[in-house]
Amino acid sequence: MTSRHARTRSNRPEFFLALCLVVAVFVSVVGHHSDRNDLVRGLNIPTSAESTALYCTGISGSAGTAPGIVTFLNTDAVDHVVTATVVPSRGTGFVSTFSVPAHGVTQMVPSQFPGSDYYTVSALIQGGGVTASVSFARNTTSVVPCVGEGSNQWYASGLSTRVGSDAILSIYNPTAGEDVVNITALSASGFSAPSSWQGLVVGAHTTTVVDLGVNVVNQSSVMINVRSQRGEVVAAALEVGNEGRTATSMLSGVDEPATAASFPSATTENASQSNLEIANPTNLPAIVAVTVTQPPYATQTLNINVNSLSVTTLRVSPSSGVPAAGPAALFVHSSTPVVTTLQTTSGSQSWLTSPTDAGTSQAMVDVTGQGFASAAVVNSTSSAAHVTIWSTNASGQHQSSVIVAAHATRILSASALRGWTQGAAWIQSDQPVNISAVIGGPTGQANTQNASGSR
Repeated sequence: MTSRHARTRSNRPEFFLALCLVVAVFVSVVGHHSDRNDLVRGLNIPTSAESTALYCTGISGSAGTAPGIVTFLNTDAVDHVVTATVVPSRGTGFVSTFSVPAHGVTQMVPSQFPGSDYYTVSALIQGGGVTASVSFARNTTSVVPCVGEGSNQWYASGLSTRVGSDAILSIYNPTAGEDVVNITALSASGFSAPSSWQGLVVGAHTTTVVDLGVNVVNQSSVMINVRSQRGEVVAAALEVGNEGRTATSMLSGVDEPATAASFPSATTENASQSNLEIANPTNLPAIVAVTVTQPPYATQTLNINVNSLSVTTLRVSPSSGVPAAGPAALFVHSSTPVVTTLQTTSGSQSWLTSPTDAGTSQAMVDVTGQGFASAAVVNSTSSAAHVTIWSTNASGQHQSSVIVAAHATRILSASALRGWTQGAAWIQSDQPVNISAVIGGPTGQANTQNASGSR
């Protein structure tokens, strides 16, 4: 998403990260905070703001799943105080107040206080320039940006309710009033609107969790639509694998179907598989073309037709038209709005990734500590993008600049990303760009992490 405000420190060379991984301690039990509507999403907020809010939902607890972690990154040159309200799906909430140091990181683990399977963190930040993301307490993790506002509708595709996995929907109401939502599903068995999902009441500042497999049984690709009837909600979906009960994937979803979607960091490695899960919730057939960009190889285009009110899977790699040559950027264009999710499989692990949004100020933290195998910067505008990257880790501070031509993709190799390993990066551009990276590691995980400020 493009920035709504100009940053006050857009080219400060002194950017550095004091990587302080401090687990926040909950200090009190309180009620919920007041309404915080009409705030911008993610990182694209002014550092001069009096206060900002971030919402992180779908955080798994300690009851048999990998505990969720919320990571706060401060891109500003001064410390910022965060008051984080932890809202469980059941039980009593907690409040934690802590400081995120200038150009530093603070982490919190809501399940330190057991009693719920899933949580939302509603964070009020004094000042701007702070972003946050959700990950899980294991190496093969999903990393999903938190958001700064709710939406009156939400979509996600590619969820599975097959035997061996659970699809969990988490809904948080950030407003001061009660909300009512309707949930519908689209799968190979057709469109469904279960009665128990219609008129679902979500109380003010509460978290509601829905097990999608109860009403959508044994389906390999499910699209979910959440519609708020009174206000705005924040939603996320978890794909929980039964083997070891680990949270294998988390989806931030999209606000609405779109005729275009960008996935800058797919992989075509021989040891992995990349699919696009495409859902067409409209009454018109969708003619979908997927452009696969792999510099220096020739651009490939994959085509598929998706019937109205249906879902389908497009194999990207391995396939005869796409060389097994490592990182690739995927661009989806459709004749009618669709909901698209990237599914990446490596060994027994599988991850789902929502499309990125473009922004001029974004950030990325190496939450796994394993670095990144590659990253991609996509410029879909008609002007060249001048991109500056500041990063820091134990090896010191790093700064680099790249120019991404109009309607072009720049892929950064692992060697160019060494300054991000066990650290963080802050990326600024004079044009809105899409940014994501492939998480590294000795197992070749191939999971994609979108930059904060994207959703």
